[in-house]
Amino acid sequence: MKDYVILRPAADNVAAYRIEGTSMIIIVAKGHTANLCRGLEIRPIHNEIAPPIYQVTQDNCGAIGSEEYDIAEFFSYPGVDYVYFETAQGTIRLDIQEPRVEHTPATLAAAHSNDNQAVGYAPNSTDINKAISSAVKQLRAKFPGNISAKMVDAGFVAAGSPIGIAFFYVVMERQS
Repeated sequence: MKDYVILRPAADNVAAYRIEGTSMIIIVAKGHTANLCRGLEIRPIHNEIAPPIYQVTQDNCGAIGSEEYDIAEFFSYPGVDYVYFETAQGTIRLDIQEPRVEHTPATLAAAHSNDNQAVGYAPNSTDINKAISSAVKQLRAKFPGNISAKMVDAGFVAAGSPIGIAFFYVVMERQS
């Protein structure tokens, strides 16, 4: 079993947003840790609860120092208006907000409903390789064996304040 440490950001430093037209939500958290190590992630706990409770964790490496963190993770939850999150003030109900993006790419919603397409995300990043890897992983799960795909769209979205979302995305389509 992996050894990890639970980080509890302040309640006003966490937010959840729905990606317009999709079942995808992005949860973002900012905080401070005494020893920032690898393996920083937002993870669900108590999966038997719908929606589950989320928390920020990191590998337990025993590093000495002080660091700030800013993390975002994507999850798919259709029809959910809120999630729970562990904070320094206890477990809170976190309402899922609709981000105010003037021009949310229509291709995101279309790709989520197209079986031959997958959307890969790189939260809080412009790392195209991370986004492509995420989309290809989804296509491989849908179509085991040999697949051929091409990127049909890519872009960057940023919205929300004071805790906002920012992500790079790619839409990959399976080629027959």
